[in-house]
Amino acid sequence: MVILDADHPDIEQFIWCKAIEERKARVLKDAGFEMDMDGVDVFSVQYQNANNSVRVTDEFMHQVLEDGDWHLTARSGGHAMKTVKARDLFRQIAHSAWECADPGLQFDTTINEWHTAPSAGRINASNPCSE
Repeated sequence: MVILDADHPDIEQFIWCKAIEERKARVLKDAGFEMDMDGVDVFSVQYQNANNSVRVTDEFMHQVLEDGDWHLTARSGGHAMKTVKARDLFRQIAHSAWECADPGLQFDTTINEWHTAPSAGRINASNPCSE
């Protein structure tokens, strides 16, 4: 399971990483390369052995509804590195998920509001089934 916060500076690359590699796999297959599961060429396709999810907050979803700005923030220092439209970012997530089934979404606010042992700290990730 690979999870990245919706405000991470690399989120746009993360959203598309699997879709781009799957496009590459289709092109290679059409060109005659062995791209079935036992094919020797399938190993050139990256990101295929993980489930990717974007961690979204209620604030992000609110900004999607309002077509508001969303800041991608540095992990050291916390300053905004780029500002995007939340709705555009959400559309990228939806398009990539339509194309290759990833990324999924994890609803950070809800997960932590429903946390059964909050004294143990925040939940920041899960197993691939989001259990």
